[in-house]
Order: sequence, then C-alpha cells, then structure tokens
Amino acid sequence: LLIYDLKTDKVLCLNETSAFVFRLCNGEHSVSQISEFLSEQLKTEVNEDFVWLTLSEFKKHKLLNTDNDFDSNFERVSRR
Repeated sequence: LLIYDLKTDKVLCLNETSAFVFRLCNGEHSVSQISEFLSEQLKTEVNEDFVWLTLSEFKKHKLLNTDNDFDSNFERVSRR
C-alpha cells in the first residue's frame, strides 16, 4: 500500500501486515481485535505488541487522525 502525503510531498510504502492494520484503523476496532484479525489472516499468532508498534510508527508518520494520545512501550526502546 502506497500512501502519498500531499502536505509533505512524502510517500510511504506499507508492507502487507502494516497495510492490514492501517485498513482496520477506522475507529471501530480495538487493538486486541486488530491482533485477532491479523492472526487469522496470517494464520499465525500476532500479539498486541505488534499492533502497538505499528500504531506507533503510524503516529510517527502522522498517519493517524485522532485526538487521543496513546503511549506505546516501544517509544522508549532503543535499537542499541
């Protein structure tokens, strides 16, 4: 899935799993529901941490249209 941001002239390319999460970010699904749907789609267990990490990335790239501020445990994790 390619997303073009008209405001920043930035193109983002989401892989299949991130695109699936993105499509379910419509305000009607909880993180646990998205995790369950993704687990069914991929036929493997996907925990909520993956969904939170994906949402954190969406937030970083301003792909979420929400007034709610969520804090993911991954925002404090360093790659080192």
